[in-house]
Amino acid sequence: MLATARSPLFSSFGEVLDGITTVRAFSSELDFLRIFDENVDQLLAKMYYNWTTNRWMLLRFDALGALATFTSMSEFIPLSQDVEDSLGEFEGGWW
Repeated sequence: MLATARSPLFSSFGEVLDGITTVRAFSSELDFLRIFDENVDQLLAKMYYNWTTNRWMLLRFDALGALATFTSMSEFIPLSQDVEDSLGEFEGGWW
């Protein structure tokens, strides 16, 4: 999605660089600047949506990971209270 938005931006910039003498000869700087600004606006709009979607997914996956950790620890901790003394070394009591 971002690559398709960058393509017109890079192509218009390359066209201006290739034909800068023609652009200046016909005083078309403002026309090319307007086209360039429109391409930049389209690119930034797509980048904004991409960024907000990534942040939304990051928040959801962080919440899901916290929930999974809480659930597994809330089930493990009560079970660890019933461990015999001979198995206590495996819980980190050796250091």
